Amino acid sequence: MPPLHRPRLSVGLLLIAFALPWLSGCSNDALTPPDVENDLFDSYVALGNSITAGFQSSGINQNTQQESYAVLLAEQMGTPFTIPSLIPPGCPPPLAQLFPAERIDDETDCALRDSSVASLPNNVAVPSAAVADVFSNQSPAAAPNPLTQFILGGQTQLEAAKRVNPTFLTAWIGNNDVLTAVLRGDPDLATSPASFRARYSRLLKEVASINTLEGAIFIGIADVTLIPHLSTGAAYRQAIATGQDAGALPPNIETQSCAPTESGAVRVPFQHGAALLQSAQGLRQLGSSETITLDCSQDRTVEETIRESLSDNIESVILGQIGDEIRRISLLTAQETSALKIRVDTFNQFIRSQIDQADREYGYVNPNPLFSENSDQIPAFPELFDNPDTPWDSSQPFGPLFSLDGIHPSAEAHRLVTNAIIDEIANTYDVQLSPVSTR
Repeated sequence: MPPLHRPRLSVGLLLIAFALPWLSGCSNDALTPPDVENDLFDSYVALGNSITAGFQSSGINQNTQQESYAVLLAEQMGTPFTIPSLIPPGCPPPLAQLFPAERIDDETDCALRDSSVASLPNNVAVPSAAVADVFSNQSPAAAPNPLTQFILGGQTQLEAAKRVNPTFLTAWIGNNDVLTAVLRGDPDLATSPASFRARYSRLLKEVASINTLEGAIFIGIADVTLIPHLSTGAAYRQAIATGQDAGALPPNIETQSCAPTESGAVRVPFQHGAALLQSAQGLRQLGSSETITLDCSQDRTVEETIRESLSDNIESVILGQIGDEIRRISLLTAQETSALKIRVDTFNQFIRSQIDQADREYGYVNPNPLFSENSDQIPAFPELFDNPDTPWDSSQPFGPLFSLDGIHPSAEAHRLVTNAIIDEIANTYDVQLSPVSTR
């Protein structure tokens, strides 16, 4: 059975990258500045996390970076916009398929290339950034990662943003203040309301201090309990039965207490479910007849589920194929899901109130209507096998709006976000930009 967890970026490898010049997000033919639609957009900078940076399918390269809403928005503004371009296959390379997981290049953790074009970046967003990371690169105040240094070169997002003398700014930051709690099934990992208020207030104060700034749009926090990376226990119960009938899923995995009338509302992170499915496959490869049980009434980690399901002489073999981080992922109970939804609402209410009270005129976009308006485009369970009962296929296992990790938006979703921001620019600043096309 292949390992369920691959090591990520080598810090030593990324240290080499710090000296590399910025890579332009434009082709050489695009270096002549376009006609800017409005003086408001003379210099646009984007703060944010992995979504703004262009992270898709658990990876990032210049192709996914160019699909970011920030790049699309700059194109509609007609303003120059430089990205810290990551040459394919990427850093890390995105997934090519979901299950079993394969990247577009499994030999490369981080592709580093030189460039003849050096420029200050307009997209200063960093994958995994929370609000605290916008103005600090030092632990324990923040949680920097190797890409922080690679993208920002020792600066904070705000420091890098100020260097381009922005006249317009977007900030979509805060999802990771809740997302880690969701992905690991542990609400205690979410940022506290008091800490969030203090950090976001500081962000707004720092943005207000940018003398060149004429306008800004702040995007609220997505309800990350709704991402298709999470499926209900009831959805797992149905999908496992369907997959086993089709011969697509192993027969030695079962569910317990996962019916809608039982504990079926529990959320199962995909990495949790995938670890159990691959472990069941591994048992068969070992010639074992033992069965793994997903019990929706028990808030267990992956490791606890496997230890509860298997005999002592086989559990260590299976657990040895699972990375430590994945072993610790647990389910998200209905009560935990509700608590995290309330946390998201609390954060968004605070952001909106601060925007309304700001001395400057800022716009605000709530991303969550995009979930409700397009809920029919989000599958209840990822399409791991051809299922005639669903409209999805395995090339888009999480539907057309999410990439292959079920967490980060697809290129199509970025276009929807772009148009939502364009609408808010019109509402706030009475400036009309053409919308981008959507499918």
